[in-house]
Amino acid sequence: MPNPDAETRREILQIHGAQKPLNVSVEYMMRITDGFSGAQIENFLNEAVLFALRNGSLPISPQLLDHIKEKVLLGHTSSVPRPLGSPGTLRRIAIHEVGHLVTALHSRHYERPWKITIESMNPKQSLGYTIFETPAQGHDGLFLREYLEDQLKVLLGGRAAEQVFFGNSTSSGAMSDLTTAFTLAKKMVLEYGMGQDMIYPHFSESYKERIDEQIRQFLQEAYQLTLDNLEAHRELVDAFATELLHHKTMDSAQIREYYERVAHLNRHTTIGKQYG
Repeated sequence: MPNPDAETRREILQIHGAQKPLNVSVEYMMRITDGFSGAQIENFLNEAVLFALRNGSLPISPQLLDHIKEKVLLGHTSSVPRPLGSPGTLRRIAIHEVGHLVTALHSRHYERPWKITIESMNPKQSLGYTIFETPAQGHDGLFLREYLEDQLKVLLGGRAAEQVFFGNSTSSGAMSDLTTAFTLAKKMVLEYGMGQDMIYPHFSESYKERIDEQIRQFLQEAYQLTLDNLEAHRELVDAFATELLHHKTMDSAQIREYYERVAHLNRHTTIGKQYG
């Protein structure tokens, strides 16, 4: 069952937010809950109320909702960042995360960046992370091929950035990204009919080989395009990584401000919807 569209989500937010101490506009809540199901919206708001009561932070602010969203998306168990690693490790993490970021910024179809950080609150899950907003109009349960191809590139951006800056000395930090990218490419071929053949019978070895080859093609083409783009924008990635190392965490406003400040390093001519 598709997630609720924008108008339905507005109604759900108004129902579940009616008796809650919110100091947040419905429009803001719609923006940060895009992609949520009705049950997820209810749980999200309930979690925000409980957190605010425990921490004496009523009424609920946009900043608190941002924190709860991050906790829901990434499974954070602490509001205090864990100790940072060595300078070499931090630079590698920054390069990796900025690889995701710059790839998204050069995307015509992927979402705007919401936050990038090298301060992990759950190092067992990730040492750094980049979170993206979803568009105000939502996807209405449908994803175009162009969007999914851009998503593959963004997922592979961290690994590609490591290769650009560290050559074959890549790390295990891309493990989750690679798993997610493979799963997405497999769905594009087998479930979404986006491969060379619309439907694949699962009864012969020859079809299995065709499926494997088309999954490989989706991944390899996305990776090569991402690698070429980041290589062409090595100075931009390096500058953003240095800025991230300074701040440790950058929100959407800081990302946009810095992106505009280093526009002279940007050779990409099709920034698309991001900041155009």
